[in-house]
Amino acid sequence: MRKRVSMGYFPFFVDVENQNCLVVGGGVVALRKIEKLLPFNPKITVVSPKVHKEILSIENINIIKRKFDFNDLKGKSFVITATNDKALNKEIYNSCKENNIPVNTVDDKDNCSFIFPALARNKGVTVAISTSGKSPLYAKYLRKKIENLIQDSESIVDNLSKYRAKIKDEISLEENRKVAFEKLLDYSLNNENITDDLVDKIIKGLSV
Repeated sequence: MRKRVSMGYFPFFVDVENQNCLVVGGGVVALRKIEKLLPFNPKITVVSPKVHKEILSIENINIIKRKFDFNDLKGKSFVITATNDKALNKEIYNSCKENNIPVNTVDDKDNCSFIFPALARNKGVTVAISTSGKSPLYAKYLRKKIENLIQDSESIVDNLSKYRAKIKDEISLEENRKVAFEKLLDYSLNNENITDDLVDKIIKGLSV
């Protein structure tokens, strides 16, 4: 029997667009998490007696200036706690766990059911890097390295995406489709122009 080895956090990519996110806390740490989420368009509610001016300046965020109430958890898809009150953070974590609500407690991985990775992003490519909370600094270092790698990725992704359906429709064997995509990738990486004629030629050579 194969032995199972625990790897900690599994890197799911989740569609959070229009999902209800609750952020408890309104300071700089909360701002940092909100800024990470903004490109992915969740519906964000911030609950805190005091709210950082930069959070106040962000459009389309629901801001409630008062202390947290456990009723605030109702209907939320995921929760971020970013307060200085460790006891409150723990209580929120426990309540979320009981109600199967994913929760991130900032800088306290023992009270998280999910963590934020370091994100390297370019149009069409998102790479998430995590050390499972052990060394965020090293994750940030790797992110900068990867950002340099993917800075020209937009045109490559566009080329591969443009002909994806055509190749899948016209090449029946999976292994031949793989070869076709690899050829397109090689052309793209070498900055060669991808044309319809070139793709037709590749497909003709691999069709059965």
